[in-house]
Amino acid sequence: MTASSFGETMGTSIGSLLDAAGVKAGTGTLDVACGRFARASLAAAARGAEVTGLDISQENVDLAKEAHAGITFIQGNAASLPLPDAKFEAVIVSYGLLHFSDPEQALTEAWRVLRPGSRIAFTTWAAPTKARGYGIAIEAIEACAESIPFQAASRAFFRFSDHQACRGILSNAGFERPSVTEVHQVWTPCSEAAAFDYLYEGIIVGRELRARGETNRARLRDSVTRKLQAFREDGRLSIPMPVVLASAEKPLSR
Repeated sequence: MTASSFGETMGTSIGSLLDAAGVKAGTGTLDVACGRFARASLAAAARGAEVTGLDISQENVDLAKEAHAGITFIQGNAASLPLPDAKFEAVIVSYGLLHFSDPEQALTEAWRVLRPGSRIAFTTWAAPTKARGYGIAIEAIEACAESIPFQAASRAFFRFSDHQACRGILSNAGFERPSVTEVHQVWTPCSEAAAFDYLYEGIIVGRELRARGETNRARLRDSVTRKLQAFREDGRLSIPMPVVLASAEKPLSR
């Protein structure tokens, strides 16, 4: 239930992502790092766009194909797209940029496969001070007695919560008129304990929680669940989890 609610939270920004990329009926759209659920691909297809979903995991591609038979899915690396130049009218990246080892190269590749005058848009998590599910977990980690430094790679997970960083990476990749805003989202897990369990099993913040060892798990759980109680409204958890939405245009000429 908690995983589902988190997926639903992530999905609430997809409409804004598609709008920022100019996705509409007939738009040739590439969804980079589409994932096994391919939520953004599905939403773009529902608008009548001609969608190609791409993911580095063949398993994710196979699962997406099985679930969404009317959409094209291919396996490939965002840093070296197996696609021709100027093929698409929109490129979207829903949360994927956070996980790329070389996001700059991924955006350069997105620029290459876009037609002149077309748009890219991506979403990333807002700063932990705003995306409080992650923020509270990070605060618990930093207060933990276990003296293990928070990994630099994990801190880079929030690199693009900085609006200036988003504009800079887009401009450096050759895009024009970068726009950066935030989209409000709320996570509604069924309980504080379920929220902690989901965070604990996660990729980035979860890795940091697990690195503190099993002996500290109860302490971390207590800290996280206690602070999450502040977000109960009428008996229901409503945890702010906004995202940064960045977009830009490939110039007609360079």
